[in-house]
Amino acid sequence: PGKNYKHQIELICNVLGTPSEQDLVGVTSAKALNFLRALKPRPTRQFPDLFTKASPQALSLVQRLLSFDPDKRLTVEECLAHPFLESLHDADDEPGGLGVLDFDWENQLTGPAQQTKLKLKELLYGEIRLYHADIAPWEVAMGGHLPAPPPDAPPAS
Repeated sequence: PGKNYKHQIELICNVLGTPSEQDLVGVTSAKALNFLRALKPRPTRQFPDLFTKASPQALSLVQRLLSFDPDKRLTVEECLAHPFLESLHDADDEPGGLGVLDFDWENQLTGPAQQTKLKLKELLYGEIRLYHADIAPWEVAMGGHLPAPPPDAPPAS
């Protein structure tokens, strides 16, 4: 419920406390590091005091998930194996992950805001086409010259 990203970080720090230097090792943005280091020190709040009706298992899970350092957080597999989710966990009926996701496309998002927004739309459209090759290429969609649907296609909604 933060008013902006800075306010959101402050709200998070009001619960998790000020991040330690070790927590900040993975932060690569100098601007973000400067902002986090400039925050006034805040103590870590105790989750049982914040979530008075939560079970000890729920508190344990939340504690393991809410960490500044992503290397300290539970993986999906660890979450599913956590006692709090025991009644929902079925290892025989849970698909595995697809591996590490590649976000290199984000490096293409540079320039003025309007160009960046348009480039993001183009990149997302390209990702969608990887799974839906039947839709028109970006250039055609942007030009408004979409091909006519086949005669047996259901009407567009």
